[in-house]
Amino acid sequence: LQRGEKVICVAQEDDASVIAGYLRDAGVPPDGAVASGQLVFVDPANFYLNEAAGGVERVLAAGQEIVRAALAEGYTGLRAIGDSEWLLRSERGAERLIAYEARVSAAIAGKRCAALCPYHRQRFSPELLLTVVRSHQAVVVGTTRHKLHYPVVPVDLLGPQRAKVELEQWLDSVA
Repeated sequence: LQRGEKVICVAQEDDASVIAGYLRDAGVPPDGAVASGQLVFVDPANFYLNEAAGGVERVLAAGQEIVRAALAEGYTGLRAIGDSEWLLRSERGAERLIAYEARVSAAIAGKRCAALCPYHRQRFSPELLLTVVRSHQAVVVGTTRHKLHYPVVPVDLLGPQRAKVELEQWLDSVA
């Protein structure tokens, strides 16, 4: 917010209130940013995977339009935080995770956009979280960002030779 970026927060109403409280505690009053449209809270039910309305393609198109609109409105970039809990509510959410993460990463690559998708360790399986970690260049644990030294290009995790691709990318990163 202080850098002149637009911030989109896809969160349940209760979570949005908690996030607004964190901002206040950090000395960043959210009320003015919400009133001006710089900070926007969006209900996940209105944003995420709705199979009948186009699924992943609809979410990606909406995200690309949000980035375009933020830049057109004069913001320096876009920061987005998304509710990962939709995976738990979606009938096929977990099996679509890698495809979704890969497509989002590709859609924002090279754009003035950064996205953060939090995953609560108590609510997701270790296998699912390990897959998420493997497909990112950095992770945030608590309040600390950690750069990963051997991330796997997420789209490559979609192929039938996932283990081979992951091993080759890991070896290339340490060579």
